Amino acid sequence: MHELNICLSLIRLLEQNALQATPPVQRIKTVWLEIGQLAGIDLEAIRFSFPIATANTLAEDAALEIKIEAGKAFCHHCQKDVIIDSLLAPCVICGQYDYTITQGKSLRIINIEVI
Repeated sequence: MHELNICLSLIRLLEQNALQATPPVQRIKTVWLEIGQLAGIDLEAIRFSFPIATANTLAEDAALEIKIEAGKAFCHHCQKDVIIDSLLAPCVICGQYDYTITQGKSLRIINIEVI
């Protein structure tokens, strides 16, 4: 389950930055993530893994908020920007697979609440 490793890396990054903050961060209360629909990340596995990854850290008992970033692509066949809900889906306009993903594969920390 790579989602646990994602959460562990996320918490490591947040703690490193928290330790360098001025004034010092005592606790991370909430983490907001943006996860792309095409990122290959299981949202339920992230929600399950997050409390495990935060145990005994500055983010212990922190809330996790997730925003989904829609998948989008530029279809080279019909020359249109289209919504794609899967990497295996054809263009919704022309049915071809000749497209470049332009949005929806990212994982970003978009905000944190600290005390």
